[in-house]
Amino acid sequence: MNLLGKKQSPMVNPGIFTLPDAAQRQSDRAFMLDSLNPLLGQVYKKIGKVLDSRVPVLFQGEAGVGKECLARVVHSAGKQRSGPFVVVQCQAASEEPLAKELFGATDAQRGKLDEAEGGTVFLKNVDALPPALQFRLLRLLQEKTICHPEGHAARKINLRLIAASRKNLDHEVAAGRFRQDLYFRLTVYQCDLPPLRERREDIPKFVDHFANRFAAAAGREPPIFTARSLAQLEAHDWPGNIRELRRVILCSIYSTVQRNKAERTVEQIKWADNNGHEESPDDGTQSLTIRLLKEARAPIICNV
Repeated sequence: MNLLGKKQSPMVNPGIFTLPDAAQRQSDRAFMLDSLNPLLGQVYKKIGKVLDSRVPVLFQGEAGVGKECLARVVHSAGKQRSGPFVVVQCQAASEEPLAKELFGATDAQRGKLDEAEGGTVFLKNVDALPPALQFRLLRLLQEKTICHPEGHAARKINLRLIAASRKNLDHEVAAGRFRQDLYFRLTVYQCDLPPLRERREDIPKFVDHFANRFAAAAGREPPIFTARSLAQLEAHDWPGNIRELRRVILCSIYSTVQRNKAERTVEQIKWADNNGHEESPDDGTQSLTIRLLKEARAPIICNV
């Protein structure tokens, strides 16, 4: 039984990811692997075949579905786990700063790809990569070398590349916005992650997990969600996916008082207004709320 008063159903057990320590097994990374959705079981089996290789992997899906979370799982469960996990946001304001961040400027001023040596580089929103940098990334994948613009010579580099895209790269190629040859390199192992509205059977599990997690962080008892409030959560389309759900659960914690069990019961879900704002709590916990809300807007795997 969970805090929703519902009996737990068997989860999809990937059986292929062995996270290296207890802390990681108890984190959101391990938790996110559990699902009642059979499509995710197929994704886990697919990427389980290449955990210990350096084959590029592409995760496609809407914002907030867990692409970075799963990328960190792949890194933590594979041979690269002892190396760094380096994140690069490809949706930069301009090409030049992103080029320096990725590839560095000189042999002395190296970029994120150099930092990822022996580990994994995760390219967020790879669909936004400018054409010139798409070409340089293609050369990296083809030749396994990197050359700094003002450096002396190309050198071999050992890393695993995982990319994520909110857009369908096949459509981006057809529209002429993404190189077809780079597309072929990145999609050797492509995994499409379903949005939360297509895995509604997982919503009670997420509610239970995040309610307990945020309540513990706030030093509060977790709220109790009634059948009515849970039905509201399951009926919502969740355009922000799991990240949006986390925020709603956090706000629900502060919409209840803590004096007794009845007052911790959530009958009505607290949704954001048209400006995306929530009412401030009136119990002296506003600073903690702000901190937790910032965490809730961050990637799913934050604070693990």
